[in-house]
Amino acid sequence: MNNIMFFYKADKLKLAKIFVILNLIFFSSALSLKAQNAIGTNAIGTNAIGTNATGTNSIGTNATDSTTNSTQQSNTNATTKAQNDLKKQTRKSTGKVYSEDQQFKGALRKETALALAVAKARYVAMDDAARSLVLRPDVQAFANSTKNTAPLDPFALAYAVYTTEILPPELAGFSPELSVRAGVGIVPRYSAPNQNAVDFSVTTVLNNPELLFFTADSIKKENSLLKELISLSDAEIKNPTQANKKLEMTVRFKKLTDALSALELFREVLPNLQPTTWSNPEQVVETMKKAIQFDQDNPLILGTLGEALLVEGKSQDAIDYLSSAIKLDKTKARMFHMRGVAYMSLHLPALAIEDFSSALELNPNSPTYYNARGAAYLFQADYKNMCKDFYSACTFDSCQNYQWGIAQGYCKK
Repeated sequence: MNNIMFFYKADKLKLAKIFVILNLIFFSSALSLKAQNAIGTNAIGTNAIGTNATGTNSIGTNATDSTTNSTQQSNTNATTKAQNDLKKQTRKSTGKVYSEDQQFKGALRKETALALAVAKARYVAMDDAARSLVLRPDVQAFANSTKNTAPLDPFALAYAVYTTEILPPELAGFSPELSVRAGVGIVPRYSAPNQNAVDFSVTTVLNNPELLFFTADSIKKENSLLKELISLSDAEIKNPTQANKKLEMTVRFKKLTDALSALELFREVLPNLQPTTWSNPEQVVETMKKAIQFDQDNPLILGTLGEALLVEGKSQDAIDYLSSAIKLDKTKARMFHMRGVAYMSLHLPALAIEDFSSALELNPNSPTYYNARGAAYLFQADYKNMCKDFYSACTFDSCQNYQWGIAQGYCKK
């Protein structure tokens, strides 16, 4: 559903046979990433890929040393079938396998240690990928183009371009100093016949900046989880929890690793995000409902579920989930906008105007939001405010609705 049509009956608004086609409702690629502070603050050319640029040390992992160690470990274990198979899969991308060890004892169980080791290995792999991606001419051209309204975060780009393949885990050491080893390789998220998968993935992401917006938000959340998980794990290894509090700490560890699993499910559906809609909304809904079972308090997941339900035409359900997301995070203009769209679909323009106004307060540079609020004013026959908003949208080169208003005699040139 790329466009929304509003039809107005003559006996209600005295607008017989008039309809306004608004190319504004769903997921416009014209959203200002800068205004939403969606993408990171490190710009290419200003140490974006320099030492510690992607925040690797912030989670307790040294990218350069870990990458070197990972390569050495993969060479040492290259005889194992799983690693050889993974190398074949990843040869077209980085050709590397990244490994991380994590000790476990006490309340820090093997399953939790494995989840942490995988997350750290993935982090190191993406850091390495980011350092390569930033050297590509097409990435540098995008970073310096007028299409890019915010500094390009290479780490978000890496997570958007690549996904990870995970090796079977290995145990290392001897009791009580047991560790679990996780290995990952990275492969492009997107592919097309007769095209280089990495090139195609980079092009796909750069042509849809909202992929970077969503990915950057997921990374921010993941970094926070990893910091807490690493801190707790280090403390548990040094001083295991007493028996009477072991269950409580185990539950705490599980909650953190569940939240990481939810983020991975979230990133799985991002290839369905198109510039103007979600493809395969049924799949998005199904996957996000699984993610919510792991983490009920992630506004990214709740909001995405709400958007997918809206695409399916389930407006009230969409409002419920979007409202839950907004309650947790009131800084995302997109969420207010999408809830406003849902209200409009239920013929509730006053509530829609309130949400569109909130979206514009957060992002005053979006023609999509002005057009949406203008449509809500049109529904109320408030032509004065309608024309103001359609004119504002036109100042951002979205003039279709303003020109329609002039043609109908509602707006002045």
